[in-house]
Amino acid sequence: MKARLLITTLLAAISLAAAAQPAVETTVDGGKAEVRLTIPVKTSQVQTGTFVTRILYREYIPGRIIEHVVAESRNIEHVWDGKNVIQTFEVDPVLLWTPATPTVYYARTSAEFSEGAKENHETTFLFRGPRPAVIRGAVLPAGKEGWDEDHWECCLRQLKLQGINAVAGPASLLPVCDYVGMVLMEADDSFLPYARILDEDFFPVGREFKGGAFSKLALAATFRSKTLTLVQVQATDRNNRLVENPPITFEVSGPAVLESAGKASAFIRHTGPGPVTVTLKTKNRPNVVMTLR
Repeated sequence: MKARLLITTLLAAISLAAAAQPAVETTVDGGKAEVRLTIPVKTSQVQTGTFVTRILYREYIPGRIIEHVVAESRNIEHVWDGKNVIQTFEVDPVLLWTPATPTVYYARTSAEFSEGAKENHETTFLFRGPRPAVIRGAVLPAGKEGWDEDHWECCLRQLKLQGINAVAGPASLLPVCDYVGMVLMEADDSFLPYARILDEDFFPVGREFKGGAFSKLALAATFRSKTLTLVQVQATDRNNRLVENPPITFEVSGPAVLESAGKASAFIRHTGPGPVTVTLKTKNRPNVVMTLR
C-alpha cells in the first residue's frame, strides 16, 4: 500500500521569477519513494527558464558534514506568470526519519532565466517513520519567545543526551525538532517538566554570585550550534548529591560573548573563528577552565 505525505514550504519571492510556494509531494512504496516538486513561477514576461534541482541529505560526523546527492533533475522551459514547473525524482533507497536517525532531505534548486535573473532555493522534506515504541517526553518552557533556532537546537540536543525523544511545545519548533530528532507531540502524564532535566531560567550575564555549597564541579555536556554553545556543568555535594543552584559565575575570553547564564549552564555566542576559553569561577574552590574549539 502506498503512503502519501504532502509538505508545503514557503520561500521568499524573487524579482522576475518567484518560487513563492513550492510544494513537495512524496509517494512511498516499499523502500523507494517518488518525489514531485512543483515550483509556481511569477514573472513579468514570457521567457526561458533553466531549473536544476538536486535532492540530497546530510550526514553529520564530528567535525564535518557530508552531503549525499541521491537524485537530480534539469528542466528548460518557457515560463510565464502563473506557470508551474514540475520536476520528478526517484529516491532509492528511502531513509525514514526517526528520532534515532533524523534524516532530512533537501531539494536544492537553482533557476536561471533568459532575461538574466538567477535564483537559488532550498526546500526541506522527510519521510517520517513510525513513532518510537517508548516515548520519553519533556514539556518545553514557555516564555522563550526571544529564543532563536540555535537556542532551541542546543537545548533539544541536550535533552537527547538525557534520553528524551519527544517534546511538547509550539508548532513553530517542528523544523528544529525534525533536524535534531525529536517527536513534537501533545504532552501526557508521563512528560517531565523541562526544569527537571535542564535549566529553565537563564539570567542576565551579571547574575548574583550565590547559591548552595558544593564539593565537586564537573563539565556535564556542551553542544555548539551555528552560533551558540550551551555549556552545562554539574555540581555535587560531599555526598555526591546534585546541587541545584551552585555559586558559579562564567567568564569568556576569545571570539565570543557570554549571552546568558542559568543555575549551572550558560549560552555563549560565538563572534568569530578560533578557540574560546570559558572559566567557571567559584568561592573557595579552584577555577575550572575549559576550551571550546
